[in-house]
Amino acid sequence: LVRTGFEHLYEVYEKIDPKGARLLEESEPYVLTYLDFPKEHAHWIRTNNLCERLNKEIKKRTRVVGVFPLKQAMLRLVGAVCINQNEEWFVATHFMDKRSLLFEELPQREACTQETIDHLLQVIDSDFKVCREVA
Repeated sequence: LVRTGFEHLYEVYEKIDPKGARLLEESEPYVLTYLDFPKEHAHWIRTNNLCERLNKEIKKRTRVVGVFPLKQAMLRLVGAVCINQNEEWFVATHFMDKRSLLFEELPQREACTQETIDHLLQVIDSDFKVCREVA
């Protein structure tokens, strides 16, 4: 369903902005990587909460300093925050179970009905119509 929606999105976008559509097409393997993960990981990878949390922590630490005397000082502080956050994620017991990534063959996902696919394509088309009207 997601891949069908992505392909339709590309076709619609190609008519509006061919250069942007090419960029979208080139990014497909990266954008849809999450589909290759086991289903039990969906909770962790469906959003970018990890990135948001990291950015929040960086903002919190840099606001205390205010103005950095040198670029290197800012890089050291942000690097230290990133290293600290990485260590916290590494030892976290509630994060993804790495053993589940070792499966040779991933379980098959449920097939979508044609009705669901048609509904998705209608949503994409209507969203683009709204965007064109706003622009």
